[in-house]
Amino acid sequence: MTPPPPGTDPFVERDRLRHQAYADDKPLAARASIYQYAAEPIDLHDRVLALLGEFAGGDVLDVGCGPGAYLARLGATGGRRVGLDLSEGMVAIARSVAPAASVLCGDAQELPFPSATFDAVMAPHMLYHLPDMGRGAAEMARALRPGGVAVVVTNGQAHQQEVADLVAGAADDLAPGTGRSRWVRFMERFTLEDGAAVLAPSLEVDHVEHYQGRLAVPEPAPVVAYVDSTRSLWEPRLPAGVTWPALMAAVERRVDRAIAADGTWRATVHAGAFRCRRKT
Repeated sequence: MTPPPPGTDPFVERDRLRHQAYADDKPLAARASIYQYAAEPIDLHDRVLALLGEFAGGDVLDVGCGPGAYLARLGATGGRRVGLDLSEGMVAIARSVAPAASVLCGDAQELPFPSATFDAVMAPHMLYHLPDMGRGAAEMARALRPGGVAVVVTNGQAHQQEVADLVAGAADDLAPGTGRSRWVRFMERFTLEDGAAVLAPSLEVDHVEHYQGRLAVPEPAPVVAYVDSTRSLWEPRLPAGVTWPALMAAVERRVDRAIAADGTWRATVHAGAFRCRRKT
């Protein structure tokens, strides 16, 4: 399904992203906590930073830096570490966890830096929240020095599909016939399968990295917390007459049944990254 146009889509509304979805790091922490149940744990931060190669020691820009996890891993050695995020709350957290970095508030579609400023530019799990993703890619390319590297992190189409199916099923329990189409996920705007086309006008993809696995969650609470962390993005899509607390109760009932039948609630993990060069 094609998401609603920008301006009506909660996935790209600036105020919603800044003040609700990513006002602080609590929703991201709830989502991250579920990966403790991965059959084969992956240190995504280290794997992504490895794609920077030698450029990790140069001037690095983290676009959509969130709570600063990548900036903290980069540390203080080497060149400048710069983070940018739309959320003032995230900027404050990133400054505290990565004190050696310079972190500022701003829009990824209008990077406040001169052209050819950075040896490496990162965009971790954020491009799908831009109203104009192509413009965001063009800004990354503009900020990148010739010969530098851009790493754009996202998910595959199958990633956590079970979460969307769970929410759709729970909503249908409460409002039969409401349909799966309203539960398109925000990451579906830019996936590992189709994201190269978004980047192509400005960035040349030279490698696509895939990290795949499975989750097996033995209790409902982490799954419910994961879904609840997406409230500000999915609540506007609820069927008429269905409240978010009612939906969460229906989600928990479904997870309870799955665990009773199988011993765990299972989901697919498929994250990855595009490593790119600036087009000349």
